[in-house]
Amino acid sequence: MRRPRQVTFIHPRHRRPYFWMILPGVALMLVWWLTTSNASLYEPDNQEKIPPVASPEAQVTVVSSSRLAAHLTPVPTIDVPDWLEITIKAGDTLDGLFQEYQLNRDHLQSILSSAHRSHFQSLPAGHYLTVHTDQEGHINELMLELNFDEELYVSREMTGFSSQIRARPVKTRLIRTEAIVTHSLYETAKKHRIPTNFITEMLDIFRWDVDFARSVQAGDVLRVVYEQRENDSQQQQAGPLLAVEFINRGQSYRAVRYIDPTGHISYYTPEGQGLRKAFLRNPVEYARLSSTFGQRRHPILNRFRQHNGVDYAAPTGTPVMATGEGTVKTLERQRGYGRVIVLSHVGGYQTLYAHLSKFASSLRVGDSVQQGQVIGYVGRSGLATGSHLHYEFHVDGVHHDPLTVKLPHTLPLPESQQAHFFQQIQPYLAQLDPTSNRLASHQSPVRYNKPLSAQIYQN
Repeated sequence: MRRPRQVTFIHPRHRRPYFWMILPGVALMLVWWLTTSNASLYEPDNQEKIPPVASPEAQVTVVSSSRLAAHLTPVPTIDVPDWLEITIKAGDTLDGLFQEYQLNRDHLQSILSSAHRSHFQSLPAGHYLTVHTDQEGHINELMLELNFDEELYVSREMTGFSSQIRARPVKTRLIRTEAIVTHSLYETAKKHRIPTNFITEMLDIFRWDVDFARSVQAGDVLRVVYEQRENDSQQQQAGPLLAVEFINRGQSYRAVRYIDPTGHISYYTPEGQGLRKAFLRNPVEYARLSSTFGQRRHPILNRFRQHNGVDYAAPTGTPVMATGEGTVKTLERQRGYGRVIVLSHVGGYQTLYAHLSKFASSLRVGDSVQQGQVIGYVGRSGLATGSHLHYEFHVDGVHHDPLTVKLPHTLPLPESQQAHFFQQIQPYLAQLDPTSNRLASHQSPVRYNKPLSAQIYQN
């Protein structure tokens, strides 16, 4: 039998001290590595490396304050404007505005003592107050907007403040606008930015030729030339109506504005003929035409007969005007006409007004009447089925249709003013007819508004 292998056990105290023999060498190597390397036992991997401190022998560069200031961000300061424009609100006072905008109150009493101080007592809301100050905060100038054309100007002088009302700078130019009537004239004007007061003027200018209450229709054409004004605040204002053309049912009516040497303003045809006619076209404003001139069946007699005038349906009591200057020839009540007035006019003309409810007070036979004067009131006296005015127009005893008869003009422009007239209206006519080559060389630039291009439709 094989004998087991003999194992010899050595007691620990009998081992050789190898650890203590190599420890001094390891320590020396660690010290050498730390002294010859930039590594740090506690330095994180992502920490920014700090450069070594310069040695005492390193060169030091001195930077001047001006160069240093160029690299520094300046501290922001509040810039106080030399010109301050204030929009006045309702209830603002000059004293309150001085406090709100920290203006020099030492000048306030002197400004309020100036010649036009009354304008500061109630400041107009929406207007501008402009103030100019110097570097020390002293007020040099103050301007208060009074209206489109004027401003109150206050300036500082040696003895205090002086004030004056002066004109504002205003530019002018001619504007031409063309529009096609679709609905009413006023709606058409608004749609094309034509000042609506021009429509009112046109109604008055052509009142002797056009029956605006009944004859205006879709497709009529309106052309206006007017002056547009713009002040130093870029506010715009329509100036006077210089020329107008209204094409009604294919018939053209033109008028131009003329200022004669005495300053009197009136409208004339381009040929210098006065637009004011000897007769108005209608004796009743804005009344409905209920019966025309010519053959018709009489509403009461029920048989055909000549109707020698026109009828205007209107409420009882509606004023009736004399269509021209004349003399009262007849003022009475008749069986058929009821209360009737007949006026006699120069040149063989007569006008008749029937079925009145009453005559104008104090009107008598032989009295002179003026064009547009109220002579009576609409009614239903005589043979009438309803309240209306029967109106006739006679020329040398012959009945004519009041709606189509050619009305005589008043006196034309004096011959002595005709050269001045044609020179003044030339630019206006050139704009009214843009294809004309008569445009004056000194005329202001003109903006053309686009005419309506949409399809015309009837109300």
